Amino acid sequence: MQPGAHPPIQMPPRERVVTCLYADGQSAAEISAQTRLAPSTIYSYVAHARRRYLLAGRAARSKLDLRARLMEDGHLPPDTAARSHP
Repeated sequence: MQPGAHPPIQMPPRERVVTCLYADGQSAAEISAQTRLAPSTIYSYVAHARRRYLLAGRAARSKLDLRARLMEDGHLPPDTAARSHP
């Protein structure tokens, strides 16, 4: 680990997948259709992920911040910008 680097945030697999889809530009409705989870569950998973980053001193207040944190931790590959949804 490089100086100043943080250990990656660990999260349950389903939460990580949902949070990555959200941070990559998909809406809760789109994620819900793909995963068959309720939109409220999608928002809950994203809120949990944001709280994990906040508690680690790496706040992710916006979707872009969350996306950056997920990329820093290797949960989301950096080349996903080309696949982002409008």
